[in-house]
Amino acid sequence: MRLLLLLCMMFCMPAFAQDGIVVHFIVSKFSTEKSSTYANGVLMRQTDEATLTFPTQYEVRIESRELEKGTVNLMLTLKDLSTGKPIYAGSRATKLKIGESRLISLDATESQVTRYKVFVDTAYGKLPSPL
Repeated sequence: MRLLLLLCMMFCMPAFAQDGIVVHFIVSKFSTEKSSTYANGVLMRQTDEATLTFPTQYEVRIESRELEKGTVNLMLTLKDLSTGKPIYAGSRATKLKIGESRLISLDATESQVTRYKVFVDTAYGKLPSPL
C-alpha cells in the first residue's frame, strides 16, 4: 500500500524545471595581422562543467561552481583550433552574480603573440525536466 501511494505521488506531482545558468560568450582574438570574434553559448547547471568544441574555431571549457544563491565562480579555458591544431589560448576564473556580464582577459603564456579576450554574459535559464 505504501509503495502504491509513493508511486502515485511521484507520477501525480507536477514537474518543476530547475534554474540553470545560460553562459553566452564572445571570444575576441587579437594578433598583429588581424582580429576576429566568435560568439556562442551554453545552458548548464549552476554547478557543472561543459566542454564545447566548435570545429575550425575554438574549444571552450566552462566550469561553474555556485558559491551562494545567485553567485557563481566561472573558470574558462580556451583552445584555438583555427590553425588545425589545438593551441592553448588561456584561462581565467571570475566570480559573477547571475545576470552580470564581464570582459575577461585570458591568462596566456608569455611567448604568445596572439591575445584573447572573452566577453561573458550570464542569465538564468530553465533546465529541461527529466522524464
